[in-house]
Amino acid sequence: MRITRIETQQKRRDRVNVYADGEFAVGISKETLLRAALRVGDELTPERLSALQSEEGLFQTRAAAMRLLARRPR
Repeated sequence: MRITRIETQQKRRDRVNVYADGEFAVGISKETLLRAALRVGDELTPERLSALQSEEGLFQTRAAAMRLLARRPR
């Protein structure tokens, strides 16, 4: 599969939708996109897609922990 389009999500401006072969493949944060260095035309193998989803899960977990710690001293 080749990445055909990367566009910012309408409701969550800090996230992007990645399309492969004209169809939605995955929604990820802009930070994950930059770390993976994805560009239109890049090959998106099932292994790479799985790695992106795993990295996005770690990013979401880290962001949730930071929000929790930012509320009050623990």
